[in-house]
Amino acid sequence: MQAEFVSMVRKICEEIGEIEKLTENVSYRGFVKDQELHASLMTHISRIQEISENVPPGLKARYPDVDWEVPDHVRDNVLHPVLGLNPESLWDLSRMDLPFCRKCLVSLIEEVPVSHDPDGNRP
Repeated sequence: MQAEFVSMVRKICEEIGEIEKLTENVSYRGFVKDQELHASLMTHISRIQEISENVPPGLKARYPDVDWEVPDHVRDNVLHPVLGLNPESLWDLSRMDLPFCRKCLVSLIEEVPVSHDPDGNRP
């Protein structure tokens, strides 16, 4: 279970890394107009949310330094049910929220003891 958890967290970090690459040399003005970029980002965002939703709640509770609301509801934060995609929210998420979340997740990976069993069992 522990290896699977670390694998999931790494995958989230990889998806965030892809988002960072896609947006690193983009101005806000250019970003707002780039529908293809929005679609690409939404693909990565959907993957992040999908992976995060599959992390057991008990494991999330063991690592409260990570704001799990960001990956858990990432797609919901930029898509309005009636108005659709909010480019400003997508920009903030891509440039601030997700990179900060990634730093926390990388720290979590570094802190997870190899012999730790999240169910409380010891080898």
